[in-house]
Amino acid sequence: MASSRSRLPESLTDRVLARLAPLVQAGAGPLRLTLALSGGLDSSVLLHVLADLRRQLPIVLQACHVHHGLSPEADAWRAHCEAVCAALAVPCETHCVQVDRCSKAGLEAAAREARYRVLMSIRNDWLVLAHHADDQAETLLFRLSRGAGVKGAACMRDVDAERRIVRPLLHASRADLEAYARANQIAWVEDESNPDQKFSRNYLRHIILDPLRARFPGVVTNLVRSTSLFAESDELLSELAQMDAGVVGFGQAGSRTRWLSLSPARARNLLRHCLSDATSESYMPEMRQLDEGLRQVATSAATRWAFGSRAVCVYRDQLWFEPAVLAVPGPMVWQGESELPWGEGRILFPDIWHDFAPCRVETRRPAMSWSPGAGRPHRSIKQLCQEAGVPPWWRALLPCVWRHDALLWVGGVLGDEQRAAGEVRPEWLGGWRWFQTRSADVGQAPQIKP
Repeated sequence: MASSRSRLPESLTDRVLARLAPLVQAGAGPLRLTLALSGGLDSSVLLHVLADLRRQLPIVLQACHVHHGLSPEADAWRAHCEAVCAALAVPCETHCVQVDRCSKAGLEAAAREARYRVLMSIRNDWLVLAHHADDQAETLLFRLSRGAGVKGAACMRDVDAERRIVRPLLHASRADLEAYARANQIAWVEDESNPDQKFSRNYLRHIILDPLRARFPGVVTNLVRSTSLFAESDELLSELAQMDAGVVGFGQAGSRTRWLSLSPARARNLLRHCLSDATSESYMPEMRQLDEGLRQVATSAATRWAFGSRAVCVYRDQLWFEPAVLAVPGPMVWQGESELPWGEGRILFPDIWHDFAPCRVETRRPAMSWSPGAGRPHRSIKQLCQEAGVPPWWRALLPCVWRHDALLWVGGVLGDEQRAAGEVRPEWLGGWRWFQTRSADVGQAPQIKP
C-alpha cells in the first residue's frame, strides 16, 4: 500500500464543494451520495474530501466497493476499503461480480460493464465517481483513436443529470490528488496491473500521454479544455437537431419528404440525435451506417433499417422508430379476460365482447380473406392492410381474433375506427396502439350473433 498531516490543500476541497453545492441547493433534503470506491488513489482522496464536507453540506454519504475477483489482491482491497470507511464512519457496501473474461469487448470493458451494473442499481440521489483530468485526457485520446465524433470527443461530463452521475474531480489533476494524499497521510492500494501495457488505457498513459506531458507540460489541461469545447459543440448540434425534428416531425408523424430536404450533414445529425434519444444503450452507428440508412430512405417509399436495438421505418412518406426485433406472438385462447398480452403489447377487450368468449387469437394466416357479409365478395387481408396503411413488416404481427371459423377482428384492419377513417399514423399499428401505448382496443362488438 502507498501512504503519505499538514494543512489540507483548500483548492481540491473547494472544487468538490463548488461542484456539489448546486446539487444540494436543487434538492429537497439531504443529498444521498454513493461513492464508487476502488481503494485506489483517486477514490480514496475523494472519500476523505466527501467525509470532511459532511460538516459543511447536508449530505448522506455511503461507499460501494465492487469486488471483480480479477486480482489476487482483490480480497485485500475489499478489506482495506471496509477498514477506511469504518474509520471515517462511512457505510460501505461490497458487491462481488462475475466478469466475462472471454468478452469480445475485452477484459477492461467487461469489468467496467459489470461494475457499472452494480453501481447504477444502488438507490441514491447521485453516484459519485472519482475520474480526474488525466483520466479525461486519456479518454479523449482513446476515443479519437477510434474515430469519435463531437459527441464521443466530449467524453465524460462533470454532471450527468440523466444517469445521476457527478464527477467532482474532473478538472483536478492526478498531481493534485497525490499532493492531497501526502498532506493528509492517506493510504491507498495500487493495482498491480497498472504498468501492464497490454491494456489500452495503460498504453495510452505510459507510452503516449507521459511523453506528451514531458514535451508539453500543459497538455492535460489543454485536452480537458478541448473536451469542454466538444461538449459545447455537441449541445449546439443537439439544439439544431431539435429544430430540424420540429420541422420533419421525426419519431411522431415524420415526413420523409421534409427529411430529404435537409442537407446530408443535417440529416445525419438528426438521425444520430433521434437514435440517441430512442435508445438507452450506448450505441452509436458509424457514418457509413448512417449514410446507408439515408440512402435507403431516399430511394424507397417502404423501408426499415435497424440501428442497434432500434429501427428507422419509412412508409408512405412517414418516419418513425420501433424496436429492431419484433416478437411474433404465438396462438392463444381468449377466455373473456379484459386484456390479453400480445407481443410487446396487449389487447383490450370491452365488456360487450364477453359473450363471444372463448375466441382464438393468432397471427395472420397465408392468403387469409374476409367477407363483410353473406353474398358479399371476399377481400384478402393483404389488400385490406394496404388500404389501411399497415406497413408490410407489421402484417405478420397483427392479432386476429377468431370464433369458430368466423374472423371477428384484425388489429388495424377489421372492426377498427381508425381504419374506417383512413388515417395512417406511425404510432398506431394500423389502428392498434402498440409501440407507444402498448395496447390495442378491439372496440365495438362484431356484427354477428354469439
